[in-house]
Formats: sequence, C-alpha cells, structure tokens
Amino acid sequence: QPADRSPVMQMLSSHHARMQTLEGFWTMLAHEQGGLLNTVKIAAGLGVSGQSVARYLDLLVDLMLVRRLSPWHANAGKRLEKSPKVYIRDAGLAHALLGSETTEALLGHPVVGGSWEGCCFGNLIAAAPRGTEASFYRSSVGAEIDLILKLPDQTLRKIEVKRTTSPKVTR
Repeated sequence: QPADRSPVMQMLSSHHARMQTLEGFWTMLAHEQGGLLNTVKIAAGLGVSGQSVARYLDLLVDLMLVRRLSPWHANAGKRLEKSPKVYIRDAGLAHALLGSETTEALLGHPVVGGSWEGCCFGNLIAAAPRGTEASFYRSSVGAEIDLILKLPDQTLRKIEVKRTTSPKVTR
C-alpha cells in the first residue's frame, strides 16, 4: 500500500476489496457535498451498479464517515424529493478530497455552501436531544428547508443554513 494513503482510506481498504472504485466513490461524494444523491450518475461514473453504490454508501454511513440526510415526508400526497442528501462528516477530509488546500481555493469551489451546511448540521444534530430525527424538505417545484429536526416531543425545528457575505432574510 502506498505510504501517502490517508488513515481513513487504509481503514476502508480493509473493508472492501475494490479500493480504487471506493476511492473514486469517496471523491465523487466530496464533489456532491450537500447535494442530492444521484446513484445513477455515480454508478455510471464508476462503472458499477446502483446496488454497488448503495453498498459503498452504506459502508461509509456505518463507519460514521458520511451523513445521509433523508427527505421529510409528512404528507405522502405531495410530490416531494425522494433522494437523500449526503455529507462527508469531516469537512477537512472533504476539502482534501476536493483538492482545496487553501481558504481561497475552498471559497471558490462550487461545494463550499454544501460543506458549510454539513458542518452546521453536524453541530446542530450533535447538540439536539437524544432521539431527535434529522431530515430535509424539498418539493418538486424547488421549495426547500435545509434541515428539519423532529425532537422527541414531536416538535419540528426548521433550519435554513446559507453561506454568504451578504445575508438577508427570505420566506
């Protein structure tokens, strides 16, 4: 094994024989940080099946390296997003996979907003009471709530996270 392998990749290699494919998957997830998981696109990019993508994601979620945020479905009659969002839990690792070695490189990268969301979500979910369920909301026409926390008493907390130099209140 090359000496420049990260400890995370060394750990992952002991769990899966197809290391190159898994490394490619890991890097593709970094480029989708905070985005909707598109298993068809990822599978095509890696030359594997959608089932393989699901297994790779399950592995990274089980190892607590990736957060899979499921869509919220209170009213099954509405047309809502069904794909989960994915976040690499360690922002530094995500930035390294993206090749963002400087603040300037990170701020210029298209996933900087998703990375900021992931960092905020991780802290908010960790601070929430035990038994809190986390999800997001997105309708078929694009209306969205970045994070919904369903507390143990069934109270819903709806949270918007935006990274900008000129914040403003929206509806």
